[in-house]
Amino acid sequence: MDVTISDNMIEFGGHTIDLNHIELRKLRAALRNKWIANERFVSYLDMTGDGYIDYEEFYDLTNQFGLQKAISCDDVFQVMDVFNDGDIPLALFEKCLEPPVETVVPQAKHVREKEEPYPTDLMVGLVAHNNMKPAMMQFVSDNIKFFCRVKLITTGSTGRSLSSMNLDVEQLVASGPLGGDQEIGGYITQGKIAAIFFFTDPLSAHPHSPDIEALNRICCVHDCMFANNP
Repeated sequence: MDVTISDNMIEFGGHTIDLNHIELRKLRAALRNKWIANERFVSYLDMTGDGYIDYEEFYDLTNQFGLQKAISCDDVFQVMDVFNDGDIPLALFEKCLEPPVETVVPQAKHVREKEEPYPTDLMVGLVAHNNMKPAMMQFVSDNIKFFCRVKLITTGSTGRSLSSMNLDVEQLVASGPLGGDQEIGGYITQGKIAAIFFFTDPLSAHPHSPDIEALNRICCVHDCMFANNP
């Protein structure tokens, strides 16, 4: 069965789930507050590999990630267990983690109409590994008044993610594995960057790890503010 979303309503097997349901909002907020990427969380859920999540799998993982103080496992599971058979299809669970469409873009547009840019030519860097992009997007949304007023420099894929938030990117460099981290390091040595926000994925291997370490070192050498997973 296909899972579809229309007007923030998930449709699956003749049943509907509201993305704005309070229990789903609590779960998404708990994941954001722990800086847990949705994709990473989901990848640990279906331990049996059958495409379904049972209550025991869900309970154990939320306990492992320290989410149970913020959510009620019983209530969250009940919202997504549309057939009341004790199993949640993995595809349905993934859709339930998606934020409602109106929570990011309208906010950015509203702020940009009222805020003037900071009076400086220095740029602010935003970089995020793929599994950390949801956390980065939420961080930018939560601090949209700041990011609307600065000149942004980002790597390729991160810049494309920010375009959905109506943010202008002053300088777009290559993606990290293709040398983007080194390009940003070059701008730091020229004194053109004030700070870097780097959302790194600590649970995955990266072929350009030396570049990541070098960027951190360059920030320290040139006294450039550097925040890992702020």
